[in-house]
Order: sequence, then structure tokens, then C-alpha cells
Amino acid sequence: MTAQHLPLSELADHVTNKKLLDDAGLQHVDSCPDCRSDVKWLEALGSLRRFEPPKSAVDTVVGYFKHQRDAA
Repeated sequence: MTAQHLPLSELADHVTNKKLLDDAGLQHVDSCPDCRSDVKWLEALGSLRRFEPPKSAVDTVVGYFKHQRDAA
């Protein structure tokens, strides 16, 4: 295990499959509660990017802002 935490950018690259961690990095994440927590947080954040709101909700919001723009 390394004495320092892995940079958040490296963890983000790993979570998004841009650049996977090497064996030492994976071992560090497995043994480090802070880095493991960062990975879980980044995974949760990534899952939000895949969220697609219902069309009715999008239509409601777009209509609201069109009304606001037209009223100005």
C-alpha cells in the first residue's frame, strides 16, 4: 500500500474506463477506506449521468422557461 492517496483524476479515469488502475493501485483502493469511498462516489456520480428524465418532465420544464422568456 502506498502512503499517499491516489489522485481523484486517476480514480475517475479508472471508473470511466479511460485508464484502468494497475495492480498496486487496485490493491491500494481495496485497502484504503478513503480511496474506496472516492471510487464509490465517482461510480454513483457516473450513474447519474446515465439518468434520463421522463419526456413529460422535460416538456414541463422547457415550457416553463419558454413562458418565463416570453413574459420578460
